[in-house]
Amino acid sequence: MKAIEISQAILNSDLTFGEMNGIIEAINLKRKMIGAVVKSELYPGVNVVFTSTKLGGKVTGSVVKVMTKNVLVNCGAAGQWRVPASMLTVA
Repeated sequence: MKAIEISQAILNSDLTFGEMNGIIEAINLKRKMIGAVVKSELYPGVNVVFTSTKLGGKVTGSVVKVMTKNVLVNCGAAGQWRVPASMLTVA
């Protein structure tokens, strides 16, 4: 199922507040799982890419430090950013 189909199904359903919270919990769990997989591939010096609305699109940088929830990424002239591991892809 594609994301747009899932969104439409949720919008067109008669879900209760509790059922919606269950869906939100499942999405958050999946984000954590994705972050854990990505984080296992990261170490200082690895080049990564992420999308930033503040910096206007795709940003490339290198990992400085892998922390519990975030990864510190040096983006050169754009500075250092704390980015959730689930938003990173190895370049």
